[in-house]
Amino acid sequence: MAKQIIGLGTTDNDGTGDTLKVGGAKINDNFTEVYDGLGTKIGYDGIILDSETAATTGDVTINKPMGKCNVLTGATSVTITNNLVTADSCVFGTILTQDATSVRNVVPTAGAFTIYLGAGTAGPVVICFLVVNAAP
Repeated sequence: MAKQIIGLGTTDNDGTGDTLKVGGAKINDNFTEVYDGLGTKIGYDGIILDSETAATTGDVTINKPMGKCNVLTGATSVTITNNLVTADSCVFGTILTQDATSVRNVVPTAGAFTIYLGAGTAGPVVICFLVVNAAP
């Protein structure tokens, strides 16, 4: 179904817009489509995105909007190939394991992004990422 716009009329109360009942039905139909499209991905616990945890350590391919990867001891960066990423994507990364280093920056390119760390890791760490793209 396409988005249904409520007819407001030309001027206040001129009778050319939708009735209250028709306008309310359009609102209900629009919200039903939104909720059906999201399914169980939104609720009181927040938005649930499809994710993946890499089974290997180091550079990996994860074609999901969010995920986790394992980084080796001493690593200063990790590259994740991801077909959702463009050079204009906003990619957020954080370290989930106790370590003295931190994420310095994340650089997206078409089809991948690299997470750079402030220093080499003291031990193996898990890094979590989230890819956000602007609406087309």
